[in-house]
Amino acid sequence: MKTIGKMLVGAMIGFFATYTLLASDFEKTMESIGLEMTVVLGGVSFFLGLLCIMNIWQIKKKATASLTGEEEDLRDEWQYKKYSDATLAGNSSLIFAISTLGIALVTKQSLALIIGALLLVITTLICNTAGLSVIKFVYPDRNLPEASDKNYAKKLLAATDEGERHVMLEGLYSAYNSTNILLIGAMGLFIIYSVGSGNSQLFAILVIAIVLVTVNTQYMFKVRSK
Repeated sequence: MKTIGKMLVGAMIGFFATYTLLASDFEKTMESIGLEMTVVLGGVSFFLGLLCIMNIWQIKKKATASLTGEEEDLRDEWQYKKYSDATLAGNSSLIFAISTLGIALVTKQSLALIIGALLLVITTLICNTAGLSVIKFVYPDRNLPEASDKNYAKKLLAATDEGERHVMLEGLYSAYNSTNILLIGAMGLFIIYSVGSGNSQLFAILVIAIVLVTVNTQYMFKVRSK
């Protein structure tokens, strides 16, 4: 019931938000503030990228300190939290960087701004790759795979214990459910927008539908085969 309630509330918010966008001529509004959006989102991406790099640097620095007993346990807990923060900041930075590049291209910003956005995407990709390798500093006593390893996910999972796998499973299942709900909601918004504005979003709707079918099919086949 709680899930249904959340979906209904989300649907109502989405409907009114879409109605507001249609009433305000969303496309013209977006084009008129394309420069501002590119700069703001680029700035957010840059800040998150710096935050990711700072967390990685702090983890590496802390890992070299010689500690014992309770201090070592506190450091391990601190490093785990910092690694989580670095991963979240790095992923968010990449998403904002891609959004920045997309807006810059669609709203036809200057070549310098487009190149800057592209460099930001490349930088955040490198930052995310560096974030994957820093996990070895968090768990130095484990045989963890390199970030470039083709079977990185499988080997990383094999290196974890039962408790860690349970925590990962809870997080992934929660994200899986949220992804389904959010993507279906996004499809609904695109449909309402297409009908209300006359500007077809059919391609985006089809892409989201393909992503949903692929993710759910992959999940069910994986579960069924075990």
